[in-house]
Amino acid sequence: MIVDDQAMVRQGFGALLAAQPDIEVVGDAENGAAAVAVAKRTLPDVVLMDVRMPVMDGIEATRIILDQTAPAFEVAERDYGLLIGASRPDGDADYWRVNQWLMPWYTFIPAESDDEVLGVHAWVPVDDDHCWVWGLSWHPRRALTSAELDDWRAGRGGRFPELLPGGYYPRRNAGNQWEIDRPAQRSGRLWMGIEGNQEQDDAITASMGTAYDRSRERLVGTDLGVIATRRRLLACARDVAAGGEPPGAEGASYDVVPVSVHLPRGADWAAEIDAVISTRVGTGPQVPA
Repeated sequence: MIVDDQAMVRQGFGALLAAQPDIEVVGDAENGAAAVAVAKRTLPDVVLMDVRMPVMDGIEATRIILDQTAPAFEVAERDYGLLIGASRPDGDADYWRVNQWLMPWYTFIPAESDDEVLGVHAWVPVDDDHCWVWGLSWHPRRALTSAELDDWRAGRGGRFPELLPGGYYPRRNAGNQWEIDRPAQRSGRLWMGIEGNQEQDDAITASMGTAYDRSRERLVGTDLGVIATRRRLLACARDVAAGGEPPGAEGASYDVVPVSVHLPRGADWAAEIDAVISTRVGTGPQVPA
């Protein structure tokens, strides 16, 4: 969403952003008060906000938008791992976007609808400094189309990078600085200067380095899924060391999907999501005793 009291500025930024294949401009507003109303209706992921505007300035509008649209995060344990949900108010209901973490290393890419092709990432450790990241895509009710497969094999479509011939190593990688294109970045053609959504994610992840001093880390409410995942992994490691079986080893409870759905305000979100998953895949996730 774009907010500025100058119409030409809104139009210019709108045209620049709309030219990006992975960006949708959901709305614009000429002042802070209008921005609050548009944000409540469209729930934008990013707001480009001017500061000095009539009626209401950008600082006050940003505070109100964050208060009314900031997602609330919840986590529920399941035998297979975690149910991770984020909700925002939408009219008289709450809009829930629910992801799954499947032990030990699978994460779903959140789906916007039950007709969407589902995506999974598998983060497979190799050693203390490296891991393989596998991308998996499928649709539970139909075969993948030739167009979908061609796009993914060519590194288009978001979740798969373009690969070097004859292997699984990305063409754009840390060794060549992900082929970052500064002129394209300056012109606005590539906002990050790197081709490919997955390559952009890889660049951010890999450029952090191989180790981090966790004593300097400051986790907040939106990191609830990270906190719960670490606790489950540590508990699992202790159980296996004591002779126990790792959770989810039988694979039966992996029959789950990500979900985006509206629920009545105040509903038991985890139970409602379990019911939706059961309807869509024919089984229900197992809740730990």
